[in-house]
Amino acid sequence: MKNRIKLIGTIALTALIVFTTAACKSAEQKANEQAQNDLIGSWRWSGTDDYDGTPVSMTFTFTKDNKFTMTQTYGSESGTGKGTYTISGSTLTVKFTEAGYGEGTETAFTFTVNNNKLTLKLNGENIPKSNAVFTKL
Repeated sequence: MKNRIKLIGTIALTALIVFTTAACKSAEQKANEQAQNDLIGSWRWSGTDDYDGTPVSMTFTFTKDNKFTMTQTYGSESGTGKGTYTISGSTLTVKFTEAGYGEGTETAFTFTVNNNKLTLKLNGENIPKSNAVFTKL
């Protein structure tokens, strides 16, 4: 009888630990959720083409449902794109699903959010090959 009570107590304690652990979010999950919450909204960057000085700008708008829109201007020309994004750690991955820009292209950016500044490492055509600091609108 004593062993049965111990066994039932051990099973109950184990179940409690398993359910408590499953209910708690990992630090990584919490960090990813915070990063996504910080990312939600519109972010704008503007600069000049390294080659000829043409004005260039980009605006990303990130939504809570892991979707984004992007508008890019190069001089008097502009293009838009839509897609989805994911965040894992400090990596923001965007995938264009509609656009005149990179449709179906998946591009990974390393980013940080600090004091309403979104810093992306950019390296592409008509974009300075350095960090671009986007300001939250």
